[in-house]
Amino acid sequence: MKIKTSLPILVLSALLLGAGVACSSINNPFFPAAELSVAEVKAAGAAAGQTGSLIGIRQSVSQVDGVPAILYTYTEPVVTVENKPLLPRVHFYKFQIEYQLADGTVLPVKEYPLSKSTANAALLLDIQFQVLSVDTDLRNVVYPGNRAPRVTDGTAKLKLFGKDVNGYEHTLSTDFSIKFESLVFSENSEIPVPAPTASPGASPTPAASP
Repeated sequence: MKIKTSLPILVLSALLLGAGVACSSINNPFFPAAELSVAEVKAAGAAAGQTGSLIGIRQSVSQVDGVPAILYTYTEPVVTVENKPLLPRVHFYKFQIEYQLADGTVLPVKEYPLSKSTANAALLLDIQFQVLSVDTDLRNVVYPGNRAPRVTDGTAKLKLFGKDVNGYEHTLSTDFSIKFESLVFSENSEIPVPAPTASPGASPTPAASP
């Protein structure tokens, strides 16, 4: 009899526990949290869905008073964040970024402030980051002493931190490829070679705070 009376209690307890776990994964319809995802990562200046524009750094050369000068052009990332319909707006207040180069080099994680918010009616938010142009550590590692790039590609790991109007904290992570090019040096060479043509937009991007 003991077994018969205790078994339903154990089963009931398990069912209640399972129900509690299931309910905790469901968004509260009376006090909902935002549900965020990354819809797209593209190069700044590229149209939605456009391919061929690469996020990264390009090294070129120019003449300043008759003296060759190394210039860098930065193509920054634009991240499109999506929220589900009728869910609370979100304010993003900081982000972290880490670079992993193709040769195995991993740069320390850096954190920057951010102030971007989703609109009440809009489901998509484009956030353009000024990260490559302000991080001289990355440029110095890839182009040591303004010489040829050590690697031609890598990966950036980005993590966004935000809070919605109902008080829920959110983190959103994504990663994207970055390319490093040179119009100054031939491959595996430290001897400058003439740039083939003046590249559009070859002027260096001024550093700006994120």
